[in-house]
Amino acid sequence: MKDLGINEQSKDKVVIVSQAEQKKISRFNGSIKIHKGHTLFEINLKEKSIVAAEFESKDYVVDGRNSLKVLEKKNCVYIPALNEKNALKKLIKLAAK
Repeated sequence: MKDLGINEQSKDKVVIVSQAEQKKISRFNGSIKIHKGHTLFEINLKEKSIVAAEFESKDYVVDGRNSLKVLEKKNCVYIPALNEKNALKKLIKLAAK
């Protein structure tokens, strides 16, 4: 019989590669109690900006109150205050310690 030039060793092997799921590790960094009428401000130390913090919404209520989770960003400090001016004062006071 004629050789067709196909060796059994040269056949493509099928390899199944499974991607490992990356585990997202979430740590509890603490809790902040916000007084009535106050806002949680996000102070970016690198860009030197002050904005209101963003929260992750949840579809459930715990113990009769809605618990919110802050979306944390790098190089940011979170301070509850009445307005931006007071948040800056609290940051300066905190940095002086």
